[in-house]
Amino acid sequence: MYLEIYFFLVAVSIFFLLLITFSTVSKVSEYPRNFCCSNKDFAYSNKIYFILSMLFFLLISRFPTVLIPHTLSADESTMLAQAARFLAVDFIPWRSVDTGTSGPLNSYVLLLPKIFGFPVDYVSGRIVALFCLQIYAVFLFLGLIRIFGCSATMLAILPTLLFIGLATERDFTHYSSELLPMALLSICFYALIMTYLKDSLVLSFLSGIFVSLVLLAKLQAAPLAAILVLLFMLFYFCNHYQKGWRVFRVFCMVILGGILIIAPITIILFLCSVFDDFFNSYINMAIAYANQPLPISKLWNLIEMTSESKIYFQVMIILLLVSIITASLTGSAKQSLILKKTLNKRFITLIGLAILFLVTAIYIVLVPGRLFPHYLMLLTMPVTILMTAIFSLTLSIIYAYLTTTH
Repeated sequence: MYLEIYFFLVAVSIFFLLLITFSTVSKVSEYPRNFCCSNKDFAYSNKIYFILSMLFFLLISRFPTVLIPHTLSADESTMLAQAARFLAVDFIPWRSVDTGTSGPLNSYVLLLPKIFGFPVDYVSGRIVALFCLQIYAVFLFLGLIRIFGCSATMLAILPTLLFIGLATERDFTHYSSELLPMALLSICFYALIMTYLKDSLVLSFLSGIFVSLVLLAKLQAAPLAAILVLLFMLFYFCNHYQKGWRVFRVFCMVILGGILIIAPITIILFLCSVFDDFFNSYINMAIAYANQPLPISKLWNLIEMTSESKIYFQVMIILLLVSIITASLTGSAKQSLILKKTLNKRFITLIGLAILFLVTAIYIVLVPGRLFPHYLMLLTMPVTILMTAIFSLTLSIIYAYLTTTH
């Protein structure tokens, strides 16, 4: 009985996600023609409904794993034990707890349910995992619609939602060390996008804070955070090079935001005489991990280790090819006029930056030299960003074709 109700609720959630997604695609005339444009053309009601549907879908689809009272992974058990020790013995990292390649923030966040009276156990840990996924999905969505519009974003994010929501393999259902960095990266991504649109020094400062938090959550994700900021600064400079002093101030605010978190923690580690332990355990161990990276040919072997990751990436590749073919066939009729309407320096730059972001993600997945499927969670964000960019191009070409032929 309960199982039937569960699958019914999941089916209803998927139905509403699909309905809202494809209802926006039919409104091609509302599609923003200028990238990084204002938000006035966005379907506001559809955006709110889609966010609520995402939250509800992830809640219902992940809820059965939340209730499992035993461990699903050794990493999950380790981080829960570290959190319990932080609470019971000593809150200073690397003095009572060596968190290994996972940063202390991954264990600290497991103490949040304790504030509301929940014990530090597997159930509360997976509640934290659920919230991380919800934060990740919402801020990734909010950032993408600001650049590429609702229709392209909804289409691209839907397969990622289904993957992270309906996955049943233990590598994707336990509280893994990738979930918190994913949430922090999505918040940082949104803050950087809003920094560009609003030219806000406060938001750039906040993005620096979240970048530094990624370093404390999982050092493996640090290059992804760093390249995200560097690519943003490159794009910001290319479009605001005439405001050189403003660009410099934004960059400085990002750095200051990072220093605000890193500097006090470094001082505390020195004062507690554990800086050497931190450096040897966290930094040197990460460098040792990176000494034997896997060749690029092993990426598909990693993807094929679980049927769910294989299906997800196959679907994304198929959608990518279909989108490119559709754009090519549509644009071939009146190529010069359509390309003039859709392609510009800003859009080409965005595509190039999305590809660089994906290449960096592939590198950090392969560099540890280990075939752990849960590393693939770090690929979902750059893959979704690139897919959104391609869908945005396709929808823009379709819109240009319709306006040109009529």
